[in-house]
Amino acid sequence: MGRDVPVPPEYPEAKIYVRVEALTKMALEEEAGKSLLYRGIAEGFTTEENGALRDILLTEVERGKFRKEPAKPPEFYWKPVTPGNLMVLKYAELQNVNITYLMELPPSSSPTEKTAATRSSRSE
Repeated sequence: MGRDVPVPPEYPEAKIYVRVEALTKMALEEEAGKSLLYRGIAEGFTTEENGALRDILLTEVERGKFRKEPAKPPEFYWKPVTPGNLMVLKYAELQNVNITYLMELPPSSSPTEKTAATRSSRSE
């Protein structure tokens, strides 16, 4: 959730967000057997009684897709997931997770200044 990401002292009002990109085994009926790629901002999580991660709650969710047109190479793009404002990813269905920490600087700082650190992990 970004709690341990240090905020630079020169930006004490900065906010840390956690962007999650997840490859899942979840499959829509029309795409049975395919893995799906999602990304969104981590809003929270749930755990099992023993403390193991159960679900990751995401907002601003997008799904990775490929646009295929004749005589052109496939083009990758992100498509917003609708309807809804919250998506629940089940940890047991994740194949791979990338976590990026994003820092939103206060309005008084330069709009071109951004900081990001990335950590990648793979679920079993």
